[in-house]
Amino acid sequence: MNILALKGFRVKVTEKTRHSGWSGDKKRVASYLEIDKEYAIERTEIDSSSSTVILQDFPNVRFNTVNFADVDVQSEEDDAKHPYAERWNKK
Repeated sequence: MNILALKGFRVKVTEKTRHSGWSGDKKRVASYLEIDKEYAIERTEIDSSSSTVILQDFPNVRFNTVNFADVDVQSEEDDAKHPYAERWNKK
């Protein structure tokens, strides 16, 4: 998924992506989410070694971004609006 996705961007868990991440990530997906159901993003948080997505349906649960596929397409212009964009894009 696009880790620079803005609030409202839609993602889903697929048969493929549900198997990604650590065992805790997989358990969290199995506990809260449905395969191929669309979810709207509240926000994403990017760290040097991981990224987290918080969904509007589950504002108190942090999911690993590797468990999601994009439903929407976001422009590079919109990517640049993400609070982490400048830090993330530095080489």
